[in-house]
Amino acid sequence: MPPAKKALNRRELEVKVAVLEERLRSSKRSPIAQNLRIVFNTFIISSAAVACVYFGYLAVLAVAGQQTDANIAIAFFGDITFATGTLVTTTISSVFWALKERSLKQDAIDHMHQRVKECEESLSPSRTSSNLTSRGTTNPRDM
Repeated sequence: MPPAKKALNRRELEVKVAVLEERLRSSKRSPIAQNLRIVFNTFIISSAAVACVYFGYLAVLAVAGQQTDANIAIAFFGDITFATGTLVTTTISSVFWALKERSLKQDAIDHMHQRVKECEESLSPSRTSSNLTSRGTTNPRDM
């Protein structure tokens, strides 16, 4: 069993908080860098979508006028109304967005986990763990 940590007085806690706040401020990215990253990511995703549509167009163009199974697929997708297509597209993209958002949230929790753990231990050494993983999910042993 590790030895009990010495309780910090108010001044020591203030110094420790100031050091942690300064470390946090220095680790933040500049707003310009964040905006450039967002623009770059949006450009990549948009380019991929445009490329998919373009290659789909080329595939349809390659079989144009020929009697193939592609005619069956085109007839099937041609019967889908605009409302149904919009509904399906919105639903699928919402599911992908939610999964990505969840993943990003877990990444952020994982990134902050060690610092939060250190701060909690410095403020209250006798504090017990919640037994969550570093990503904030339920421990697999609890299932």
